[in-house]
This record gives sequence, structure tokens and C-alpha cells, in this order.
Amino acid sequence: MRRAGYWKERRMNLTDSQRERVRESKRAYYSRSENRERENAQRRVRRSSPEARVKLNAQLRAQRAKYPEKVREQVREWKKTHRAIANSLEAERRAAKFQRTPAWADRAAIREYYQIAALLTRETGKQYHVDHIIPLRGKNVSGLHIASNMRVILAIDNIRKGNRYE
Repeated sequence: MRRAGYWKERRMNLTDSQRERVRESKRAYYSRSENRERENAQRRVRRSSPEARVKLNAQLRAQRAKYPEKVREQVREWKKTHRAIANSLEAERRAAKFQRTPAWADRAAIREYYQIAALLTRETGKQYHVDHIIPLRGKNVSGLHIASNMRVILAIDNIRKGNRYE
């Protein structure tokens, strides 16, 4: 542990050239950090405007459509490196599904939808999903995990629909 006044004494014993170097390095540091902060603030503003968000989303959609395999690989890598977050999100999804399944739901009928989707995928070679017509965790409305709220559709259509009620 340093005694009181150690750093003050040390500063006092610096030569003029050493003091100048310290000043220059501080100026450079603060200049870089101010520029970095300014750039980050500008980036946040650009991303937060509705037009920018629409433009960014369109660019991302185009990238995903152009390089689907690359996107899948990036998602796999993300899930590997962020295993805890990925597991948490999956558990949250399962819990929401469980919460939205009432005791009176016909589980055999629900299972049939998933079997039909698997069969169609196997037979046609195209990926099929079971879609919840009214999403389980929608923004404005939430549906139940019951047979009357399900349908089998192409995976691409289900992904395009997302978490919206159409």
C-alpha cells in the first residue's frame, strides 16, 4: 500500500518531457474515447429511427435469403458460444407452450398435427411446421396450444408469419 501523497510526489518529480508525454497520451485517450462515444451515439440514432430500422431489416432479410446456409451456421455457432442464453430462451418457449396448454386439450389431436408435419416433410422433401394460428406469445393477442388453433404449413410461410396473428 502506498503512503499518502505518493502519487503527488511522483508527479512533482517528473521531468518536463515526461509531463508532456503524459499530457499527450491523455489528450489522445480522451480524443479517441470522445470520438468513439460520438460514433456510437450516431450509430444508435441511425438504428433507432423507424426508416433506418426498416432499411436495416430489409438488408438483413436480403442477406438471410441470399446466404441461408451461412445464417444457419452463424445461428449454430451463436448457440454454441451462448449456450446458457440459448437454453434459457428454449426453456422460456417450452414453458410458454406448457402454460398455454389447458388441461382439457386433446393431446392426441395435437400430436397428430406434428406427425402430419413430419410425414409431409419426409414425403415431399420440403420442410413443414405446425403453426399456431393465434400465436402463443403474440404482441396483442395470445392463443392456446390446442388442436383448433393449429395448422400444418410450409416452414418458410411459418417463419415469414412469425409471431403475428393474420
